[in-house]
Amino acid sequence: MKARFALLMLIAVSLAGAASYKNLEKEARELAKKGMYQKAVELYKKAVNESDIPRKKKFDLLLEIADISLDKLNQPDSALHYVLEAKSLFSDKFSRMDEVYYRLGVIYEALGKYVDAAKSYEKVATRYRNSKYYEDALDGVERCFKKNFKEYVAIVDGEPITKLEFDEQIEKLPPFARKRYETPEGKRDLLNILIERKLMVKEAEAKKLYLKSNVRKQLEDARARILQRALYEEEVKKRVKVSEDEVKKYYQEHKEEFKVPGKAKVRRIVVKDKKLAEEILKKIHNGEPFDSLAMKYSITPDAKKGGLLTGITSQARPKELATWAFKLKPGEVSGVIPLSDGNYMILKVESMEPPRYKTLDEVKMLIMNRIKRQKERELWEKFKKELYKKHEVEILIDTTGMNGQKKG
Repeated sequence: MKARFALLMLIAVSLAGAASYKNLEKEARELAKKGMYQKAVELYKKAVNESDIPRKKKFDLLLEIADISLDKLNQPDSALHYVLEAKSLFSDKFSRMDEVYYRLGVIYEALGKYVDAAKSYEKVATRYRNSKYYEDALDGVERCFKKNFKEYVAIVDGEPITKLEFDEQIEKLPPFARKRYETPEGKRDLLNILIERKLMVKEAEAKKLYLKSNVRKQLEDARARILQRALYEEEVKKRVKVSEDEVKKYYQEHKEEFKVPGKAKVRRIVVKDKKLAEEILKKIHNGEPFDSLAMKYSITPDAKKGGLLTGITSQARPKELATWAFKLKPGEVSGVIPLSDGNYMILKVESMEPPRYKTLDEVKMLIMNRIKRQKERELWEKFKKELYKKHEVEILIDTTGMNGQKKG
C-alpha cells in the first residue's frame, strides 16, 4: 500500500501542471516581502517563462528580478543578464526604455565598468529628457567621468600608469576580490602590483627573454587565439544580418515547432471497485456535487482538492486520463473508465484550453538567434574554405594513418 500510495503521489505531482504567471508572480511578491529573495527570484523566473505571459508583463518581471539580484542578493552579473533580456523585448522607442538604460548604468557601475556605465547614463540624459531618472543619470555621467579621467597614478621609467588603467584593473577582478582593492590599503597594494608588473616586463625584455623558444611558443599561441577571435568578429559577426522577412519565413516553415499543446482542467474520482464507481456515477447524475464525492470516495492524493487536476495535456498519465480529458466537452462527465492498474475512474472536464501556436512576436528573438547562429556557422565554414584557396596549403601527412611524409 505504501509503495502504491507513493506512486500515486508521484503521478499526481506530474499531472499538477504549471501555475499561471499571475499566481507565480503573486507568490514571488509575498516571498520577497518576507525577505526570501532567492526563492522569490526562482518563482519570478518561472513566471517569465510561462507561455501566456504578455510581453509588457515579462518586461516588468525581468526588471523585478534584476532589482532583487542587484539590491538584495548582491549579484550584479545576474542583474545585468535580466536587464539585457528585458531590453531585447522592445526597441529604444518603447516608453519605458529609460528604466532599462538607467539600470544598466547602475549595474555597470556596480561591476566597475565605468565607461559602459557612463554611456548608459548618457543615453538616459540625452534621449529621455522627461525621464524620472534624468537628474540621477546626469549625476551618474559626472561620477563615471571622474573615474575615467586619465590622470596619472604612477610613472615607471617615464611610462605612465593612468588612473583609467588603474580602474580597469579593478574592473577585471571578480566581485568578491574587488572589495579588497577598493579600500585605500587595497589600492596601494594594487598599484604596487601594477608597478612591479611593469618593472618585471621591462627587465624580461632587457634580458631578451622573448627570444627563448618556450616563451615564443606561448606568445604565438596567445596571439593566434586573439587574432582568430578578432577575425571571426570582423568577417562573420559584423557581416551577418537577419531580416524581418527571413524571420517570418522561418516562422511559417517551422510553425509546428511553436505549437503549444491543449490543456484541460479536470476533476476525477478513482476507486478500486467497479460497483462503487457505478453507484458514485448515479449520485453525480442525481445532482450530487462531483468535488464532494471525490473528497469522500477517491483514493488519489488529489481527492482532498475535490479531485482537481490542472494543466492536463495529451501526454498526461495514466493514458486513460489524457484520452478522456480531450474526448469530453467542458462540463461533461464520463462513464466508468477502467484503468490499466485495475482501478476505475470517473472524469469531469471543467475547462479546456485548445492547442495554439505561439505568435511571431513571442518567438521572434528565438528565431532571429537561430538564423543568426546558422548563418554564422555557414559563413565561417565558407570563409575558411576560401582561405585554403587564397593561401598555398600543402598537407604532408597521410590523414588516414597520420604518418608523416618528407617533402621531396
